[in-house]
Amino acid sequence: MNENVVNKQKETLPSRPQAIIFDLDGTLAVSSRFYDEIYAETLVDLVRETKGEEAVEILLARDRLDGKGELTLLSMGIPYRLWAERLIAAPLDLITPQPDIVSAVRSIWVKKLLYTGSPEAFAYRLLERIGFDPRKDFELILGWKEPEIFPLKWSNSPFVFASITALLRCDPQSVWSVGDNWETDLEPAKRIGITTIQIRKATGAPDFRFPDVPSLITAFQNGGTS
Repeated sequence: MNENVVNKQKETLPSRPQAIIFDLDGTLAVSSRFYDEIYAETLVDLVRETKGEEAVEILLARDRLDGKGELTLLSMGIPYRLWAERLIAAPLDLITPQPDIVSAVRSIWVKKLLYTGSPEAFAYRLLERIGFDPRKDFELILGWKEPEIFPLKWSNSPFVFASITALLRCDPQSVWSVGDNWETDLEPAKRIGITTIQIRKATGAPDFRFPDVPSLITAFQNGGTS
């Protein structure tokens, strides 16, 4: 966790939202060992087997895979489905329960939706491993599933966020989007008036930044200040 990422872009958080759209990888699931040893390795192995070592070098050049290296699959012509199959079957032994994150998310009584670029089946497994009850803790979980060619989230489309807010029957200005990646989690949401909150990173121009989800929820419960 980067403890320097606590600089809120505005003075205080807005009033209680009607809904929160959470990202998964890097936001609710933050095990660096898992993402280094399993998540990244399955991706590297797939690229090596299908495109060779030169393609692996291109993949690794994308911010050491911390910058969403999986986005490179599309440009390489590798079907996302091939990686999804490996990810869905990947062991989750390196994921430990995160009771602080689970209790923080459960403590705020608003509609909650998970929107991820990971396979939906993988998202359910990962959430359960962390300690969530996915079907009770979230109104809806949106992730990749066949026959999609690539995850909807990779489109970076504000129209998807507009559709989500319509589905939740919420005004975008009364919704928060919480995630670590500016391009996929936050920028498209901000374009339609959603309050954007970045976790763990300091990129782009979100409305607020916090080092983790529990500190965000604590700040909200303390009247919007950390």
